[in-house]
Amino acid sequence: MSDPQRTAEPAGRSYIFGGLGIAAARLARQLAQLAIFIVGARFLGPTEFGIYALVSAIAAIAVVVALAGFNSYILSVRGTPELLSEVLTIAFATGLAVALVGATAAGIVFKVTGQTTIPLLLLLFSIWILIAPIADAQAAILIRQGRLGAAAACEISGELFGIAIALWLLTAGVGAASLVFARIAAQCLQLSCYTFLTGQYPSLRVSKDVVKDVAYFSSTVLSARILGNIRDSFSTFIIGAFLGAASVGFFRASQRLLGSVHELLSEPARAITWLHLRKVTSPHGDPSGPAATADMQRALEWMVPLLLALAAPTYLGIAIMSEELLGLLLGDAWRPAAPVVTLLALASLLLAPAVFSEPMLGLTGKMRYMPRISLFNTVVAIALILPASQVDVIHVAWAQVASGFVIFATTIWLHTRVLGLDWRRIAARCIFLLPVLLGMAVLALIVRDEAIARGAAPFVTLLVTAIPAALLYLTGVAVLRARDFPVLIRSLKGG
Repeated sequence: MSDPQRTAEPAGRSYIFGGLGIAAARLARQLAQLAIFIVGARFLGPTEFGIYALVSAIAAIAVVVALAGFNSYILSVRGTPELLSEVLTIAFATGLAVALVGATAAGIVFKVTGQTTIPLLLLLFSIWILIAPIADAQAAILIRQGRLGAAAACEISGELFGIAIALWLLTAGVGAASLVFARIAAQCLQLSCYTFLTGQYPSLRVSKDVVKDVAYFSSTVLSARILGNIRDSFSTFIIGAFLGAASVGFFRASQRLLGSVHELLSEPARAITWLHLRKVTSPHGDPSGPAATADMQRALEWMVPLLLALAAPTYLGIAIMSEELLGLLLGDAWRPAAPVVTLLALASLLLAPAVFSEPMLGLTGKMRYMPRISLFNTVVAIALILPASQVDVIHVAWAQVASGFVIFATTIWLHTRVLGLDWRRIAARCIFLLPVLLGMAVLALIVRDEAIARGAAPFVTLLVTAIPAALLYLTGVAVLRARDFPVLIRSLKGG
């Protein structure tokens, strides 16, 4: 049994290094995936790598089902260490059930086709799926304890270990299975680290009430996430159907670039939101009552401006320098995708406030609204993308921007009508960003055009544009909001 002191509510712990740690962990994951992708593509032939990519895509869907929102439940529930142990048991059982389905599928494929590559990959991915839910749940317990830095260290260690295993097995000639063994190794190390630090283990007994509660909560989270995946993937499928492979390539490259940036910004914000809002709402008997709502309002009045102060200049910079970024990262052949990157950067910025929705709904017991909002947003996105796909990929990107405005509007509606927050006060705390961002954009455009006119190399253009624009932005924020820094630092320290 776990130590109750280790599962107590966090008090007075700093979010600064925890948030930076989560960001570093997400960066490590992105770099690890990129490294494994590049090395795997070099060691494996196109056919073998294509088979791996296909099976990996199937496994990605299966693991979403297996994870089932257990981490969100752990972060939202007010419960004892015993309850968390029961949730770990349910997470393990869910992973086992999905893994058995995968193993059965592997056996069927082997019996029907007689070939071994795909069945072996399916079987190995089933082992990974078995481990993933309980590892994810243990990570949530660590975050619940306020130990964001420790959670990040575990994740980074696992990713580095996975890269080492992949390189070792690929050079040994193991083939595509090397990449799955790497995932299993990384997940096992992460699970071991999480479990050692939390001191929490699965329970041998699980009450029916806990099963019902977890099943209801997880089903709402799972349905919302599946709808979100459908919304994100629909553009790719429809572009492939109507506009061809080249357009798909440009669009997916743009999505991948912006997706990486979004993860680096949103995951630390989401973890800090869960942790801080648990702290401010836990003293109240009714987490959705007036007192808890007032504390949540005060928290959002510094959390939203902080996220936008980081996200807005990042996405604006990507939008302005999209052509140079694509040339440096992917090569000159990808420069035609620059307008798509610019538009998707704007769409990504509009999605930023939605990061706060799941933690707030989970902590206030209103998670039932998530699938409804996700369904509405998905239907609207599909309705916008379908006619745009008849024209070209740029129009599809514009449809994504329009969809972003709809998601932004539904997010504000959700926060005001369902959660009782006053977004006028939140917006008033963000308005100072507009003149600073405008000045930054004007300076960046002037410097970029001058650098291009002088024939500067793309890297030099990027450098001489980004540095003065960033300095102007930071100076503007410091001048306009210097009086808020003490409050912000105190809040980030968990005070």
